Amino acid sequence: MAGEEFDLLFVADARFSGGTSTALAAEIEAAWRAGFSAGLLHVHGPVLQRAYAFHPAVRAAVDAGKVRLVDPRSPMAARLTIVHHPMLFPKPLGRRIDLKTEHAVLVAHHPPVDGAGVVEYDVRRQLDSLGETFGFEAQVAPVGPNVRARFDPAANVRFTPSDWHNLIDAAAWRAPFRPFGKPLVIGRHSRPDPLKWPDRREDILAAWPDDAAWRVRVLGGGAYLDGLIGPLPSNWEVLPFGAVEPKAFLRTLQAYVYFHSDRWVEAFGYCVLEALASGLPTVLPESFRPLFGEAALYGSPAQTRDLLQGLAQSEQAQRRQRERGLQFTRERFSLEQFPRRLKTLYGLTPRRRLWPGRRASASRTEQTVLFVSSNGVGLGHITRQMAIARRLAPWIKPVFFTLSRGAGLVRDAGYLVEHTPFHRYLKSTPERWNPVFAKELAEAIRFYAPAALVFDGNVPYAGLVDAMKTAPAMRRIWIRRGMWRDHQGAILSRAARFDAVIEPADLAGEHDEGPTRALRSNVLAVDPILMIRPEERLARGRARKDLGIKRGRLAISLQLGSGTNFDFSAMREKLIGRLLERPEVDIFELRSPLAETTDPEPLSPRHRILRLYPAFRYSLAFDAAVCAAGYNSFHENVVGAIPTLFVANQAEEMDRQDLRALYAEQHGLGWALLDESELEAKAAMLLDAKVRARVRRRAGELTTGDGARQAALFIEETLIAAR
Repeated sequence: MAGEEFDLLFVADARFSGGTSTALAAEIEAAWRAGFSAGLLHVHGPVLQRAYAFHPAVRAAVDAGKVRLVDPRSPMAARLTIVHHPMLFPKPLGRRIDLKTEHAVLVAHHPPVDGAGVVEYDVRRQLDSLGETFGFEAQVAPVGPNVRARFDPAANVRFTPSDWHNLIDAAAWRAPFRPFGKPLVIGRHSRPDPLKWPDRREDILAAWPDDAAWRVRVLGGGAYLDGLIGPLPSNWEVLPFGAVEPKAFLRTLQAYVYFHSDRWVEAFGYCVLEALASGLPTVLPESFRPLFGEAALYGSPAQTRDLLQGLAQSEQAQRRQRERGLQFTRERFSLEQFPRRLKTLYGLTPRRRLWPGRRASASRTEQTVLFVSSNGVGLGHITRQMAIARRLAPWIKPVFFTLSRGAGLVRDAGYLVEHTPFHRYLKSTPERWNPVFAKELAEAIRFYAPAALVFDGNVPYAGLVDAMKTAPAMRRIWIRRGMWRDHQGAILSRAARFDAVIEPADLAGEHDEGPTRALRSNVLAVDPILMIRPEERLARGRARKDLGIKRGRLAISLQLGSGTNFDFSAMREKLIGRLLERPEVDIFELRSPLAETTDPEPLSPRHRILRLYPAFRYSLAFDAAVCAAGYNSFHENVVGAIPTLFVANQAEEMDRQDLRALYAEQHGLGWALLDESELEAKAAMLLDAKVRARVRRRAGELTTGDGARQAALFIEETLIAAR
C-alpha cells in the first residue's frame, strides 16, 4: 500500500481539554505499551471555536514518538480507525482523505440527547459525513451505559456489542491510603461548568457541607459558583481549573463526592474514574451504578453526609471500600484492557512496532508560513517571529515579509525576507499607503502560497486585512502581546479577521490595565517568548573573553533602545556619569541595530559602544544592566537573572513599560527608574554587590516555559489539521 501504514489510526480533535483527550491519550499509551503502531489524524472540529493547543497529554505522546501525526493530504492505511467524539463530523471534511482501513469505530463520548431532551447531534449525519470523508461505515461505540441508553433503538446504526470504556493507568494513579480525619477532607474536580453541579443550592451544600467538621476542596472553580451558591462557605477551598494536576489534587483528599445537574447526562465520568483509581471512597448519584458497580457508594446529595459518616466509624470499612474501587478499576478500566478489547472486537494483535525514540511530525510536504511584522520602534516584533521560526518543524518553511528596518538581521539569520517601508518612512499617509501595501503583500501571498500567515504587531493594518482576503484558505494568526494603553482598544475588533490570537505571557501581567486583559479567555496564552533561552547563552568566561572584559572589572550593560520615539539622552548621560564614578566599572553601551545616527563618542575610556544582536546571548558577561523595559529586553533580563535598572519608554504609542519596571522593583527582580530624581538612589542599589546578589537569587527562582516553542507547536498543529 502507498503511504503510511498503521495498526491503529486515531482520528480526533486533539485540542479538547477534558475527558475526551484524556481518554485518547490513555489509548495511545495503551497501544504503545502493547506494541501497536499508531497514527493520529488531527481534525479541527466545530466544537471548539477559539484557539487551543493540543491537550498536554496528547502532545507529550506525539513528542515521545508513541503516536505519529499524519498529513491529511497523504495516503494512509490502518487496520482499525478509531474516531474520537461523535460531534466531530457534522459535515464532511473539505477534502477526501485517502485512507484504506479494515475496521472503523466512532467512539461516542457524548450522549445524542441531553437530560432535558435536547438533541445534541444526529449520529446518522455524523456517520454519513465520515463515509464521504473516508469511505467507510463505522460502528458506534458508546463509552458507557448512560450514552448507549440515549440512542434511538430504531436508528440505522451498528453498535459495538460492548461499551468502549475510557481507560486509565491504574498503577500510576494509585495514591497512599489516607484514613478519615477531623475535619474530614472531601472534594471534587471538573471543568468549570454549572451543569457539572447540582441545580439547587441546598443540594450543593448537602453534598459538600458548610460545616467546620468538613473541609471541602474544589478544583475547577470560577465565578459561575457565585451564581450557584453565592458567597463560598468558609470551609471551602476553591482552585481554578488547571491550577494543579488532578493526580496531585486527589492526593489531598480523604473522600470524593460528585453530583451534577439534572440537565446533564454524564457520558462516562473520567473525573470519577481518576478518583477511584486514586483509591478514594467515592459518593455518586445512582445513575453511575451501571458503570461503576460496587466500586462506589450511591445516594442523593442529602444522603452524602450519612454515607461518609458511616465509613468514618471504621478504618477497616474505609480500606475495604478503597480496595473495591482499586480492584474494579484494574479489572475494568486499566490500560491492559485495551489490547484485549481490540482482540475481542476485531481480532487485532500488534503487527509492527512504532519506530523508537522521539520523532517529529510526519508531514512530508513542505508548507510555507509567511511571517508579517509591523515596523515597531525597536526589534520586538521581528525578534519574536524569529524566535518562533527557529523552533518550527523542518517541514515548515518560514518566509518573512516585514516593515521592520531590521530586515537585514533576518537575512543574516538565514531566512528569506522581503522588506517594504512603513508609511512613516515614506512620508506618506496611512490612506495612501495601505492600498499599496495590500497589493505588495497580496502579491507575496500569491507567490509563496503560504499555508499560514503569522502577524506580529499592535495594529493589523487595513492593507494587511485586505491582502489576507485574497487567500481564504490560508490560516491567519495574530501574535499580540498585552500591556496596551486604553486608547488603543478600538483596533481589537480586528481579531475577528484571524483564526487565532496568540498572547505571550508578561511577567508583569497582573498589573496589566489595558483593553486586552478582558479578552484573555479568547486567546491562546503561551509562556514568555524569547529568541535565546537562558540556557543557550554563552558561558560567562567565554562571553567576557569575546567582549574583551578584563578580570575583576564590574561590567554594566546599557541598552536604552533605538531612541526613535523617546529621548533618553539626558538620562543616559547622567547614568553613565554616575556609574563611572566607581573606578572598577566598565560600561558597555549596546546600541540598537535600528539606531539611525552614527554611534556617539564614548564619554570615557571605560565606556564602550557596541552593536550586538541578539545581545542576550552575551548577557552572562555583565554583572548588572540598565535597559528599557520593552517586552523582549525586560523578560530577557529578568528570566536571565541579570540585576537590572529598568528605564521606561513612556511614549504614548508604546506599551506600559512603566508597569513592567514597577513590577520588577516590587518583586525584588530589579529596579524602576521612572524619574531622574530617583537616579542617585537607584544607581547606588545597582552598584551594591549584596543587593545585586539578592536580585539574582530572586530572579533565579523564576521558571518559565518556552513560549516560542509553544507558539511554533501551535502553528504546526494548525497546519497539520484536517478541516
